This record gives sequence, structure tokens and C-alpha cells, in this order.
Amino acid sequence: MLNLNKGLLGINARNLIYIKKGNTAEGVRFADSKLKTKHYLSARGIPVPKLISVIQNYDELEKFDFGSVPGNVVLKPNRGAGGEGIIAFKERQGSNFVTVNGKVMSVDDVRQHISETLDGRYSINQIMDRAFFEQRIETHHAIAPYTYQGLPDIRIIVFNMIPVMAMLRLPTKESGGRANMAQGAVGVGIDLGSGKPTHMAKKKKIIAEIPGIGKFDKDFVIPFWDEMLLISAKCQLITNLGFLAVDIALDEASGPILLEINARAGLKVQLANKAPLRKRLEQIKDIKVTTPEKGVRVAKDVFGLKENKPKVEEEKVIGLEEVAELIVGEKRLVLKSKVDPKRQQTVISESLNEHLDLMGEGKEAKIKFNLGGKR
Repeated sequence: MLNLNKGLLGINARNLIYIKKGNTAEGVRFADSKLKTKHYLSARGIPVPKLISVIQNYDELEKFDFGSVPGNVVLKPNRGAGGEGIIAFKERQGSNFVTVNGKVMSVDDVRQHISETLDGRYSINQIMDRAFFEQRIETHHAIAPYTYQGLPDIRIIVFNMIPVMAMLRLPTKESGGRANMAQGAVGVGIDLGSGKPTHMAKKKKIIAEIPGIGKFDKDFVIPFWDEMLLISAKCQLITNLGFLAVDIALDEASGPILLEINARAGLKVQLANKAPLRKRLEQIKDIKVTTPEKGVRVAKDVFGLKENKPKVEEEKVIGLEEVAELIVGEKRLVLKSKVDPKRQQTVISESLNEHLDLMGEGKEAKIKFNLGGKR
């Protein structure tokens, strides 16, 4: 379990220190609108799902042509939270829609759901809302074996343009195919340096394996990891939100695609990583970051696990006098040598040259030797 006295970020601290100070009311309203954020970010180079149709009000719903909607789509509320009100369809059967869970919905069923969405049933503050259809993302083959039916996503917390913590959210049978930990999805901590899984959590407990599926393959790494970190840092730069969560899915054909940004980032990411978020935020709050690329480098350097970093061979320091191993044909001679950093070439004594007959007087030749254990 996490030590509650050592840097754990609670809801009150999150709201008062990071959201209230770093996210303006206008910025929060902007982030709450999926349609606004996707349009704005897409125009600035962030990949988002293809928008198919938007239903703004009851008049548009009454006139809407459901026959124009393909089967492989997702229906979403504009201001939804926690995955509420989202329905993913995989195909059409006649005029009916079939969800990814195999449930058949008539046009009247879908129309009723949209009507409830417009009423604000699924919106954050239960205010009037809009509904839209967008492209359904096909889960990348590297992650698909670890998920149950629904769409897994990667949540990355960003602060000061630096990704500070991340987790993979995997739908389960208990969560009904939703990547929502409150409903029973599994949260998998991700090492920022390598993209490898660290710990797994479900509800309020650390677990050893994914229910009904098992453990990750020992060589598993999140594909496109550096690209996703860069997308998350760019989202913060573009939106100017000081503290946010960026939710990204991995599409089989397109790679990373932004699902949404969240100005009220949840805190379960701490449990999935077995690491306190506030401590990390304090670590990087004063670092001057000028570009998203630098933010990603800082994240990987500061928060990457040491065991996952590539091993760098330490440089060997040699002295002014060393033992050298001279290689001449099949012979190997061990000799004393002096190191002069001002010289550009290796020089051998006249007596050694005469003994080995390597070269004429004042001439050059190629010789091989080992010094300090290196050729």
C-alpha cells in the first residue's frame, strides 16, 4: 500500500493547488467539451477519431437519418464523464445496431439514448448536452489480448509540460467492457522511461494478474510509447491547461489517437503505479521546459525506472603509465607504456622497433595493441 504521509495527492490538494491555480474556469469548460477539444486539437496536428455526425438538439434528432450511420461507430455524449453514456457498435443488422457486447438495439432504442443524452443525463453537471457519432477505434493487436471486449486506453498525467505518471486502463468482464476503474477495470502502471508495465490495480487493491486473462508477457512494451508521451505534452502546450490527464487509445491502423483531455485528472493512477503523484509534481514544478520534446526527455530521465534504462558502459579512466599488450602476428607482448595526451599517434621505442622489425627508421606502420582492456 502507499504511504499516505509521503507525497500522495488527495482530492482537496488536487483541486486547490493544481486545478484551481493551473486551470482557469474557461479552460476547464473547454476541456469538458469533447467536440470543442477534438476540433481544436485536430486543427493543430493532434490525431483524433473521425467525426461522423453531431446531433445538437431534439429537432435534429427528429430529422436525423440513422440509415446514414455505419455499423462500426461509437455514440458519445459531448460532456460525458467516466465513460457514462458511451455506446460502441460493431455492425448493423438491417436497420438495427449491434454493440460490441452483442446487444441488438433498434433505431428507436438508439434515438431514446440520444434523447437522454440531450437531456443531460450523462453530462458532468446534468445540463443540456449534445450527442455525436465518431469512428470506432480497433484495439492495437499488442494490447488486444489483455482486454475484455471494450476499448483500453492510456491515461497520461501532464504538469509543467512534463508527463509525470501514466497507466493503461483495461476493460474487464466486471466493468462491462469499459475502461473505468470505478466499475472494475484494471489499471496498469507504466514506467515512463520504457513503456513497460509495472504494477496492476483493481478497485482499491494491487493484483498479480488480469482477471480471466493472466499476466503480461515478460517482453511486453506499450507500442508508440514515446509518441504518446509527446502527444500528451503537446496537448498541454496547446490548451494551456496547467494540470491535465490525456487519454489516448492505440488504433490498429493509425496508432495513437487522442480520445479526450480531462481537466480533473483522477487519482487512481497513484495506486496503479504504487507511487505518490504529489511528490512527482513537486519534483518538476520549477524545471524550465520550453518544448514538448524537452518535457518528454525530462519525464523519461526523472521518472523512468533505473532497471528499465539501457545500461551505459562506464568509461574507463587510464593513468599516465599503463600496461599495454602489443599484438604482432601470433605474438602478444606485454609492455610498459606511457600515455601522452598531446600526441596524435602511437610511438614505439627504437629498441623495440629493432627487436620486432616493424618498420624502417622514421616510417609509419599499423600496429594493434590493447590498453586498459580495450583494443
